[in-house]
Amino acid sequence: MNFYQISQSFGKICFLAVVLSLYFFTQSHAEVLSRSFGFSKSLGSNIALKNHLLRSLKRVRSPARCLANCLREPQCVAVNYKDLSGICELIDGTKTEYPGDLKEESGWMYYEAETKTKTAPVLTATEASTTRTQTQKTLPSTTANPRPKDCWDHFQNGQRSSGIYTIYVEGKSAGLDVYCQMDSPTAGGGWTMLQNRDSGNVRFYRDWTEYKTGFGNLYREFWLGLENIHLLTTQDEYQLRVWLSMDSYWTYAMYDSFHVSDENDNYTLTIGTFTGSTKAGDSMIREHNGMPWSTYDNDNDNAEGNCAEIYHGAWWYNDCQTSNLNGPYRTNGYLGSDEKGITWETLPKPKDCWDHFQNGKRSNGIYTIYVKGKTVGVDVYCQMDSDVAGGGWTRIQRRESGNVEFYRNWTEYKTGFGNLRREFWLGLENIHLLTTQDDYQLRVWLSMDYYDWTYAVYDSFHVSDENGNYTLAIGTFTGGAETGDSMIEHNGMPWSTYDNDNDNAEGNCAEIYHGAWWYNDCQTSNLNGPYRSYRNLGSNEKGVTWESWAGNDKSLEEMDMKIKPLSAGN
Repeated sequence: MNFYQISQSFGKICFLAVVLSLYFFTQSHAEVLSRSFGFSKSLGSNIALKNHLLRSLKRVRSPARCLANCLREPQCVAVNYKDLSGICELIDGTKTEYPGDLKEESGWMYYEAETKTKTAPVLTATEASTTRTQTQKTLPSTTANPRPKDCWDHFQNGQRSSGIYTIYVEGKSAGLDVYCQMDSPTAGGGWTMLQNRDSGNVRFYRDWTEYKTGFGNLYREFWLGLENIHLLTTQDEYQLRVWLSMDSYWTYAMYDSFHVSDENDNYTLTIGTFTGSTKAGDSMIREHNGMPWSTYDNDNDNAEGNCAEIYHGAWWYNDCQTSNLNGPYRTNGYLGSDEKGITWETLPKPKDCWDHFQNGKRSNGIYTIYVKGKTVGVDVYCQMDSDVAGGGWTRIQRRESGNVEFYRNWTEYKTGFGNLRREFWLGLENIHLLTTQDDYQLRVWLSMDYYDWTYAVYDSFHVSDENGNYTLAIGTFTGGAETGDSMIEHNGMPWSTYDNDNDNAEGNCAEIYHGAWWYNDCQTSNLNGPYRSYRNLGSNEKGVTWESWAGNDKSLEEMDMKIKPLSAGN
């Protein structure tokens, strides 16, 4: 999985297409559909096969939908359909088997399977749904339409190559060039693209007139134009498919109806039921359905400010948005705290470096994560390529040079400080939120020099909230054996700094050891102690120490602390 983003300030969509396709049934479509599914043409009106009913369905809007329901039913080999009342009868027998049961029945039509048998393999619900949809979109046309009104008509006329085609929408005297997606392996063909984002080469922060008429390059990035979209969606019943991509991962959202009103109504959006991937989620209905279009020079939203200005785009804003597909394109993967982008709020967001690793990231570096309980992203350093420990570790602390002062007060340890690429403390509040959202393990890497290093691993690690003074809860020590456990002394202890003493000693351990830690009485590890450029400490000198490995008289050259979900393994 490699996508996320999207809203508030998380991620971006690198490639985005919005496409719609005509999806409707008439009697002639039903005949073509029946043959492609392996059903015979209707034997005529006013006949039905009686006495072999599997089940009866009401309010089925067309013979084609009735046939599609038969495909789902393992024992169904024929159907009776009554057009005026929309009754669909699924049948487990045929006229060949039971010729005496074929009766004259007013208003009924009978279709019989030529290839489907009662012992045929049954698709799962998801596969059946997808297969039927794609089959319906790939039917050969019985009669070519010389003036196709959308890409579906072109597809019906035999076109199978994606590209620019001319359509003739009702209400427009001249032809309209559109990009038709004809060869999607997952969505079938016949889709009329309304918008595409893939590079940032076209500016989408534009005024009302430009969004009304359309702009861009149909082969790359474009907006088809609100007036064109209105005319398109008025001439028939359409569905909408929104394709979303982040890095190499993609998903889609789907809606079973889509219509845009005219300019007198400010191109108001009417959208139907969400039927797309649960991974994408619905970021349109709750916030944007029923809303007029807004641009920076024509504000029709329900917010106090102008959402088009705030989010640097144009959309069916409400108060303000859960999707912003015409927002500014970003080449960076994730947005800063106040940065705006192309967003789809319901896409899942990476909550730690393990999620990024799961999404295909393999390079060490700074990534944005979205911890529960925080409205903006948090930048963290992710270790992705460890030969010893695997990837997906979220670093919470690093010491390496002494360039960053670690003798700091409570507030600074709460919020964090330093340089994520060098020396830093991630912040107690961030660590608390991180370790609350899953079961994490802790790995502490310790080094005296390039050749002399070791590690300690604990099978659980959690830090409480500030009301509990960020108390440490740490699990079983699981390695390495030579390192020894120098944290057990600190388990269950609250955090202490020189200005907030919560230890069990008579004095203030943070002052005595010139650091900040989960001091007890006082410490067997002091990883936020003063950095020394030399390893051997004087008799009363303090340093960065891990007693069970190097003793309290040697200060570490380098070390870091990192976490990842226990379920990820180590």
